[in-house]
Amino acid sequence: MECDGIPTRKSYFISTALFLRLLGSIYLVAFVSLWTQVIGLIGSAGIVPIASYLERAHVQLGSEAYWKLPTLLWLGANDSALHVWCALGSVLALYAIVFPFTAFLWLLLWGLYLSLVIGGQVFLSFQWDVLLLEVGLLTVLLVPLDLRPRLRCSTPPPPFVRWALWWLLCRFMLLSGLVKIASGDEVWRDLTALEFHYMTQPLPPWTAWFVHHLPPWLHRASTVIMFFVELIVPLLLFWPRRLRIIAAVLLISLQVVIIATGNYGFFNILTIALSLLLLDDGIFALVERWWRRRRGEGLAASASVQANVCRWPLWLAALLLAALFLLSLPPTLQTVMRTFGVSTQGLAELTAPIETYTRPFRSVNGYGLFADMTTERPEIIIEGSNDGQTWKPYGFKYKPGDLRRRPTFVAPHMPRLDWQMWFAALGDVRFNQWFVNLCVRLLEGNAVVLDLLETNPFPDAPPRHIRALLYDYDFSSLEERAETGNWWTRKLVRPYFGPISLRQ
Repeated sequence: MECDGIPTRKSYFISTALFLRLLGSIYLVAFVSLWTQVIGLIGSAGIVPIASYLERAHVQLGSEAYWKLPTLLWLGANDSALHVWCALGSVLALYAIVFPFTAFLWLLLWGLYLSLVIGGQVFLSFQWDVLLLEVGLLTVLLVPLDLRPRLRCSTPPPPFVRWALWWLLCRFMLLSGLVKIASGDEVWRDLTALEFHYMTQPLPPWTAWFVHHLPPWLHRASTVIMFFVELIVPLLLFWPRRLRIIAAVLLISLQVVIIATGNYGFFNILTIALSLLLLDDGIFALVERWWRRRRGEGLAASASVQANVCRWPLWLAALLLAALFLLSLPPTLQTVMRTFGVSTQGLAELTAPIETYTRPFRSVNGYGLFADMTTERPEIIIEGSNDGQTWKPYGFKYKPGDLRRRPTFVAPHMPRLDWQMWFAALGDVRFNQWFVNLCVRLLEGNAVVLDLLETNPFPDAPPRHIRALLYDYDFSSLEERAETGNWWTRKLVRPYFGPISLRQ
């Protein structure tokens, strides 16, 4: 992708093409990952069936339900329809990887994923889901207003579209740092949070066990670096080119470290994709020259790619982006105000009427990760029994259970049930009705829900009783690991739920 055949510091064709194809890959991962779980989560016999959810919403809200829940699942929410929606999203994502330069394609992807996020209810309520929606909506304005498939495009988008994506990246990173300060959590203030994070994060991989045992001074130094990247580096995004490139390198480096020590689905890859947009074509030209000289090759002649495309009218793109920018200010200002101890009640009351209309589309959001660092790891173990005396545990695919099982890498796949179990352990069963539904499905021996688990201790017939116990898990020490082979240690805290039977 070139501008008049010569990559320059003022053109962003290469980074835009990389961003679009990487975003298409992220959409593909998101749809396929959900496809493998969707029937067990929200199918007709799933944990929280979407068809009955929409039916209740329509009874309570009437025609207003279509606005409150803007999802294509109103057209079909049975198991076959869920397969069709996920398959359609996967096919369109594959198409976007090859032919990314058409706005209508990205609008379809955004609408499909919004539909599934709404249908997924509690299982698709994570920050990476709404970040993908916000990025996806802005991407519609980044590419030509064209219906024809295009492999390449030499028509640059208006600079303010790129700035809008920079602003989103700036806001996302900055708010992630500010919420940690605003929370008042002591472990962030005394820089000890990372001494707990690798063990208490939702789905730690095996690398987290090793990093957890690094010296405390290194964890404190890492916390300082993290705060620098989250609070200072985002402010460099709109500064001159050299500072912007440094910011991109630091932001990408942080995401690579997180990928190497955690399982956060496509979250970090999406942040890397946004960071690539900070790099102009001149950077890629330098890399190409270095690579060709290293291999003893001559410099390749650039060929301009010209094509007549239908660009977004500047006035329309500017108007839409201005509206999205203004909508993004309240959640940003609220976090900043909380950081400095200023009341946000007045601002919240002022913006509430607007949010009533924009919130259902989940495409302008506030962000903030790990505002309160958990220093312990409560873990729910579900057990079944036929006599109420002998209990056998169900095994999940990725979350901790068996003390000897090595923590594994699972990203970019997102095991929604395993993730939600982490949140359930931090709260109370009274506020997690889906967990009660899960236990009922296990008592029924529901096949599609059992497919979400790793092991079923009752393969012939479902148990008569189900209970859930809450344990306190911790990484084993170096000595314990050498002696027992265990990656984890645990101690019983209290019953979490049950015992229950179908008769109850």
